[in-house]
Amino acid sequence: MTHAGFSVLDPDNPHRRLIETIYASRRTRRSKVPHRNHIDEGLMILQALQATQVEAEAFCLHAPAQISYHFGARPTAASYRLTEPQGPRDTWLLQTRFPLAADAVALAWRFAVQAEAFRPNHLNDEIEPPSFTIDTAVRKLLIADKVQNRKDFERYHRDSHPRAPQLTQYFACWFALLEISEHVYQKMLAMLAQKPS
Repeated sequence: MTHAGFSVLDPDNPHRRLIETIYASRRTRRSKVPHRNHIDEGLMILQALQATQVEAEAFCLHAPAQISYHFGARPTAASYRLTEPQGPRDTWLLQTRFPLAADAVALAWRFAVQAEAFRPNHLNDEIEPPSFTIDTAVRKLLIADKVQNRKDFERYHRDSHPRAPQLTQYFACWFALLEISEHVYQKMLAMLAQKPS
């Protein structure tokens, strides 16, 4: 199976194989949605944004890249070497190698650097939008990530999460940075609603 212009969903694609191996049958703690749903829907968004093969492959790597960055480890360009788990939330990382494209690994790393620049735990009671410049190379990846995350937040957590007002503002900040209008967001939601169950 392919997604408009890229073959990242092909069974033999190592980028897809890596994230499927990491996620396996795992589900999110609060909503019980399969972790891989974030990748599947993110790829649909990238399809709508006319992303390249490299961008799609990098999106498959973005979650482990971000966790590796968070714990101070940088992946090599030749292969994705995941570090030993550093804490309870890191126990699903694997110590393994997959033959990944160097440009996809590099792009996933650039995504991690940008995404970690503004996280929900950076919010406080007097929220101010971040002032950094978006790395244009990872803009589509960030759009796919934030649109899918906001969708799940609104569907599963907005009415129950103790920090829902701060998280609402967090997404508003990212949408402003990425110049995602509410109209575009609603169109993407309608597109995601067409995903086969």
